[in-house]
Amino acid sequence: MRGRRCDYSIVGNADSDRMRLRCLLLKQGRGKAMRIEERKLFKFLGLSEEAQKKALNEFEPFEYPWSRENEKSLDAFCDTFGVKVSEWDADRGNIFWSFAGASWAEWSGIRLYNWLMYHYFDTLYPMEYLNGKRERTWRRIPANCGCFFTGYCFDDILMDPIMEFLEKPTERKDWEGLVNDCLYAWIFAFREEIEYTWTDESKEENIIANEYEFLENGTRV
Repeated sequence: MRGRRCDYSIVGNADSDRMRLRCLLLKQGRGKAMRIEERKLFKFLGLSEEAQKKALNEFEPFEYPWSRENEKSLDAFCDTFGVKVSEWDADRGNIFWSFAGASWAEWSGIRLYNWLMYHYFDTLYPMEYLNGKRERTWRRIPANCGCFFTGYCFDDILMDPIMEFLEKPTERKDWEGLVNDCLYAWIFAFREEIEYTWTDESKEENIIANEYEFLENGTRV
């Protein structure tokens, strides 16, 4: 079908100007609805050192994704040992807490050891399946096995000071100081993980894992 010819004689001056403009735009745009452009794309490890630096400087990491899991470990610890946390700030490394009416806060040494073993034996030494049989484990739970509360690694971070005390009970550490060590181990580990997400090492891991692509100068596409 033939295209429609613009006839300016049937319209006035203003309409004629608009019609000329419309016809001109249609003519210029004919056949140019798309274009093909060829570009070389690179994976991060294929970039030059300078381009990698540019890519890392411009890359904004995702928001730290494990905050809720960290909080669940804290909540479980507090519920287990009668601790109330009123406020915490991971960025500043602060945590404010108190006991829920604990009269044994100053217990230490063998007295504290016996109290922990009597009241929290099942928490400290859970049952395991060994050689197909469900048996009590008398060894210290390995770091990062996540067996204490929620199954997440921050369980172990919270419990490490207590497990170390049970291995070598000392009069120099009372229950209040021990719980304080647990809570600050948690808040410091939380802060370190948040800070790590902004390091070049973490950014590089994120970029490689997500298979992002870049132009030769390091600009992400």
